[in-house]
Amino acid sequence: MLNIIRQLRHHHAGLLDQLDDKAGAREPLRRELSALRLAEACLLKARLNEEQAAHPTQIAVLGPTQAGKSTLVNLLTGSSAAGVSALAGYTVHAHAYCFGTPCDGALWAERLFSDYRVVKGAQTDPDDYYQIGVNSVSGGLLDPHAPCVLWDTPDFDSVHAQGYRGAVLRTLALADVLVLIVSREKYADRSVWDLLELIAPLGKPMLVCINKLDAASMQAIPASFLKRYREVPGQPTPPQVIGMPFVRGLDASAAALPQEVQTALGEALSGCIKAVDRQQQVAGSYALMEQHWQAWTAPVTARHEAERQWQTLINSTLSGSLDQYQRDYLDNPDNYDAFKRTVAQLLLLLEIPGVASSLARARQAITWPARKLLSLGKQAVGEPSEAPDPHSMERSVLNNCAANALTTLLQQIEQKEQAGSELQAWWHALGRTVLEQRQALLRDFENAASQYQQNFESEINTAADNLYEQLRQQPAKLNTLRGARVAADAAAVGLALKTGGIGMSDFVLAPALVSVTSLLTEGALGRYVDRVKARLRTRQRDAVEHKLLRGYLAAALAKLAEDAVPQADATLDEATLQAAAQQLRAGHAG
Repeated sequence: MLNIIRQLRHHHAGLLDQLDDKAGAREPLRRELSALRLAEACLLKARLNEEQAAHPTQIAVLGPTQAGKSTLVNLLTGSSAAGVSALAGYTVHAHAYCFGTPCDGALWAERLFSDYRVVKGAQTDPDDYYQIGVNSVSGGLLDPHAPCVLWDTPDFDSVHAQGYRGAVLRTLALADVLVLIVSREKYADRSVWDLLELIAPLGKPMLVCINKLDAASMQAIPASFLKRYREVPGQPTPPQVIGMPFVRGLDASAAALPQEVQTALGEALSGCIKAVDRQQQVAGSYALMEQHWQAWTAPVTARHEAERQWQTLINSTLSGSLDQYQRDYLDNPDNYDAFKRTVAQLLLLLEIPGVASSLARARQAITWPARKLLSLGKQAVGEPSEAPDPHSMERSVLNNCAANALTTLLQQIEQKEQAGSELQAWWHALGRTVLEQRQALLRDFENAASQYQQNFESEINTAADNLYEQLRQQPAKLNTLRGARVAADAAAVGLALKTGGIGMSDFVLAPALVSVTSLLTEGALGRYVDRVKARLRTRQRDAVEHKLLRGYLAAALAKLAEDAVPQADATLDEATLQAAAQQLRAGHAG
């Protein structure tokens, strides 16, 4: 669970970094990030409870700016160890005051503050937030409860609070008892109630001190606080609230506070310490996580949904591409040349020993010089000199299919982006990546298509072999075809002699194809030929679908989503999140 919480925290931190400073979504994300950081620290506290079950009781004093936190700490320690200032944000480090327990090493803090440096309180650097101060003390209201540790924390509501909020949250998790101190000016602030709502599921013993009250408000304001506290959904049993009077000229030790207030504080803290239940802290941590789980996982599940939508778009678009390939190539008699290549391969199998070799030599000897001259002539007038690629027609159709697919997908991505959902940024990043990678995708697709065509030649050869084997079972038909083949070759050679040797593909192969194809389609053999043609089309469609469109293009397009919006939470698939949610419910119930 700790690993999952950390991945969710990294995910939220990444989302927060992507948002503009003025974006309205920053504050909700920041609140959930704080909850994640607190949950992570609570899980570390649970480990500390297991590994060091007898570690000293931890008491944390929390509050907004100018509430009197450090003054209260001095009262509880019976000293002036905590620095006091009229300046907001004076305390920027968490400081531990140890009663009856060694501070050297502070082993009880290492689990939660592993990336912080532990220093003597007076040696903390105000510019380095990754420090905690430790001090050994004795005396004050907490002395009877030694061994224990009292924590003074930075404020949680100042302009710079985000910089040291991590220390506040870790101290919150480490604490067995919470002491919230607020002034009469700040007890109703939103930041105070946000903090109370955040820590409510933990169910830790808590004391609330409302400071700087005059005589008229000593009862009214604590009563108003409790009334509002009871109205907040999900809050545990209301804490004890103590009103603390404003004392003019109160020094840092706060020794001048009325004795009845000091006594009430001591008794209330004693009751909180006795109520500490470290077994319950585990259930409280799970309650916190379960309460925020939906908000934490919403961005991840939204990404899963976007990826599903993207895959759906890919599948539907490539289905259209396959239909286009079927229409423009497989079902187009002018373009479909795979069976023609099959018949051309059959022509080689129909060669008659002796006669065939002499005709082949004649073709080569007579037509090659003229073809070479013709090639030079074509270069002079700017025409291509090489013979046409036998795969060019199919490849042209395939390239058009791929280009149309990318155009369609870009249009659909734009529609998704303009819908203005929470996934708008995801679709925008994906569209930009697809557009940037479009030419590279088409180039790689063309290479993949060329490889597919080379591999498919074996299917054409097999089809030709099957036709030849079928012909061997009909000797009369075979001899007729061989005769047609020789006649076509002889006529072509004669024509080449008269014309100067025009290319063999035009004057030798074409007549043979026509004559052989016509003879093949006659009689009972024609039905077998139709089956061969149909099977060849089916296998060609399957190969294009599974090896080219699905095997290459779909995989490349799916990967673009990972490249467009890379995340550190790649392992947080839906099954992992569902298992974690079940674990949360079980942990909360336990």
